[in-house]
Amino acid sequence: MDGGHWAAGTLIRLARMQKGLTQREVAERAGTSQSAIAAYERGHKSPNFDTLVRIIRAIGLELKIRLTEPDGVDDWLRAYESNLPSDVVARIRETDREATARGRSRRDEERERRWDRALAAAGCCNSGLGDLSEQHDKYLAEAFAE
Repeated sequence: MDGGHWAAGTLIRLARMQKGLTQREVAERAGTSQSAIAAYERGHKSPNFDTLVRIIRAIGLELKIRLTEPDGVDDWLRAYESNLPSDVVARIRETDREATARGRSRRDEERERRWDRALAAAGCCNSGLGDLSEQHDKYLAEAFAE
């Protein structure tokens, strides 16, 4: 995933969450599919500029772009990290990875809870699911493989 995919998807996600909309609601308003919105938000696809503007407007916001001089934060951060012991930099990066993994884990747990609610609504219960439980585990493994 390159920076363009991440930036556009992040903008869409932040705007959508700010307005309290679901991906499906945004998709309907923007004249696209929920799967396209999901792919943009995950960074698997990148909308062209016109599509990005249409989605942001459908959310109820306006996209404004401003050109500025570089702020030097990246250069400052690299210089700062170069003065730290390598084990400290490694620990910082590991902490970042752990935080990202915890976020994914929480998302995975929420998806599993939704799956369980769907099974309950369909008249299934947790005991005696057998093959269905195995299918559920397989589904989760495939759904969260990134």
